Amino acid sequence: MFLRKSLIFFYYLFLFILIRIKKNFIDLDYYRISIKRYGVFGLIKFYLNRDFNPSKSKSFQEFTKKNRTIWKLNKIKQGKKKYILTSFVHIPEDQICNSLVSKYIERTFKAKSIIPLINKKDIQSEIIMRSYGFKSFKYLEEPNIFSHLFVFIKSYFLLINNRSPKDFLKLKFRDIFYGKIVSEHVIRHTGYPQINNINFSVIYNFSVALDIDNQFSSILKKEKYNGIIMSENQFLPCGIIYQRSLNKKLNVYARHGHPKISIINFRKFSEVYTARAQISKKLFRTIVKRDFNFAVKEGKKNFYKKINKGIDNVWKRESRFVYKNLKYKIHKNSICKIFKWDRKKKILLIFTHTFLDGNYVQGWRAFKDNFEWLKETLDFASKNPQYNYLIKTHPMDSFYKKVKVKTKDFVGEYCKKFGHIKLCPEKISPKSCFGLADVGVTSHGTVSLELNALGKPCISAGRTSWGEIVQNLKPINKNEYFKKLKNADKIEKPSKLIRNKMYIYFFIQQSLMTLKHPLVAEFPVSRYSNKDVFWSKNIKLIKNYNYENDFFYKCFKYQVKNNLRHTINLQYKKKLKSL
Repeated sequence: MFLRKSLIFFYYLFLFILIRIKKNFIDLDYYRISIKRYGVFGLIKFYLNRDFNPSKSKSFQEFTKKNRTIWKLNKIKQGKKKYILTSFVHIPEDQICNSLVSKYIERTFKAKSIIPLINKKDIQSEIIMRSYGFKSFKYLEEPNIFSHLFVFIKSYFLLINNRSPKDFLKLKFRDIFYGKIVSEHVIRHTGYPQINNINFSVIYNFSVALDIDNQFSSILKKEKYNGIIMSENQFLPCGIIYQRSLNKKLNVYARHGHPKISIINFRKFSEVYTARAQISKKLFRTIVKRDFNFAVKEGKKNFYKKINKGIDNVWKRESRFVYKNLKYKIHKNSICKIFKWDRKKKILLIFTHTFLDGNYVQGWRAFKDNFEWLKETLDFASKNPQYNYLIKTHPMDSFYKKVKVKTKDFVGEYCKKFGHIKLCPEKISPKSCFGLADVGVTSHGTVSLELNALGKPCISAGRTSWGEIVQNLKPINKNEYFKKLKNADKIEKPSKLIRNKMYIYFFIQQSLMTLKHPLVAEFPVSRYSNKDVFWSKNIKLIKNYNYENDFFYKCFKYQVKNNLRHTINLQYKKKLKSL
């Protein structure tokens, strides 16, 4: 046993050194890309004067020049408060939105300073953020090999002994949920849909998380900060920074959405697994009590715009994948004929999740991860032929190229063996798809909200943003989940009251807490889009911007003044008694 452990330890040390050597080659690739984007002389000028934009893109240069002018003309009186601005998504859409939120915080609280915290090598973030007038930067840096080796060895001995993947998921280290943060990062970046043992990848990424935590905690110790601005709160480094901020009682201003956005103010550590798109119970109950009929009417409009036309103000990027097929329709009789199913049998429509995203954003779940939920649900289906099972793969699956197990292939193996389990046609419209379901099945997806709004029951195996708020749902375990599946034909349809409350949730989420920003261009969020077109659209917005008559700023001020979690669209102020 001792010999085996020693061999594993030295083997992991060898892998650690290989990874660090590989990083040097990745750095060379980074320099190659930087030279391509900015040129050698451009980079030299940038490192001599960081306010210089070395980009070869003339439209990007024009954007930063005009953007800098706005904020120079509208200087803000300084107070005492300090805030941290982050952006680790590495796309301009994120950097611009987070910077704009920071300017509102600076203006509202008369902040003494906004300190951007970015990766040391993220030149684009720094160029963009400097154009908003932010000068003092702090950087997350790659640790040198010796300090990282020390942290890696510490991580190894902490994790290697008697810790199963399930125990690791529950691991709370230094008062934050290291286990979930590292697990979601490993799944996302290795492409394997679940962690079956505490291997090198887990230990290495735990050491990376530990180093990020050390760096960020050191920043927080040196100066007092009142809050932090961010968007993404999964993966590394975002998960660690997000949870550590709440642990240290910083206000987290989490920007959500694009191009319509909202600012969510998280204040308590108990909110770490609250989705940014989740509305507050207090706001929901107030709207239900005081503006029930209006909110139901508006929510219905939102809902049917979404399922009929694909208009989604909250998940704009995802909706491009979900609603790309709106015309192809198929009815239940036809699907039963195609698969030679008994028309009298109930159809359980299982909506899968992407394996590499959203595993731990909502809080409790009955299953370890998205893959385990699907596998055990299909195992159940294979042994319970009293129902027919239609499997709808997640439309975002095609977005994640790294995945090692494709949902379609995995489900396909069950379809070959069992006649009562089949894949749903890929090009079917969402509305037509919903029409095939007698009962929906999901782990924690938005489909439960949509099916309930249509008057159809849905079984969930994890926490959703609306389950507790609308239906007062409580956590369940695997046995309770499978019991519900077993008795799916006995589940009652949602009442009219529940359906109406779902519409109200839609209204608040899609209209009341999201609004167009005067400086955020309508443009697909993608690393592969035409950035010159993107910059040109943003330049046009800058030319038309009126600092004194910024409606979004007025909405944010209202949010702060009334101590609300969400930005509220004040276009509804005269229509709602609640505001």
